[in-house]
Amino acid sequence: MPSVVRPTSEVRAELSQITRRFDAGDGKPVFFGSHRRPQAVLVPFATWERLQADAEDESVDSTRSSTAANRYASNRPYASPPSDLSSLRGKRSGVVRLPKHLDWGPGRSYQVEDTRQRRALYEVVLQEAGSPAELEKYVNGHLLSHDWEHLRLPSRVRALWEQRFPSLTTTA
Repeated sequence: MPSVVRPTSEVRAELSQITRRFDAGDGKPVFFGSHRRPQAVLVPFATWERLQADAEDESVDSTRSSTAANRYASNRPYASPPSDLSSLRGKRSGVVRLPKHLDWGPGRSYQVEDTRQRRALYEVVLQEAGSPAELEKYVNGHLLSHDWEHLRLPSRVRALWEQRFPSLTTTA
């Protein structure tokens, strides 16, 4: 976060002085905006060129990474949904603590009555479960139907479940 945000009108009035400063080798950026909230920044052209080159390099690296990630995502195995939503008998209340192989983060406990936590729980379990038994243990079919449209899931997971349970696409 910039230490000083100058008013736009002030920067506009001093623009020729700022550009002379840049020409003299001063590379310190000038942050400006309104109500002390930064809206833009002036930097020397050479700095902008370096940033642009770095961004392009990052973009190439990102494209390579995303291509590899897409290959993995398209081949990643997901646990098959059960034959019936009613076989998903996860808790309807209380706390669910996931084992480390499903959720390796520090906050592996989820309060089922808390909508956000429950949805986060279901997102993790639907993506990470290695067996239908884990799905049945940690997901409640009724609550899943209620939360379905709000879950952020990879398209393959969503398609897998909606193909098995078309009612999920019509549940509101």
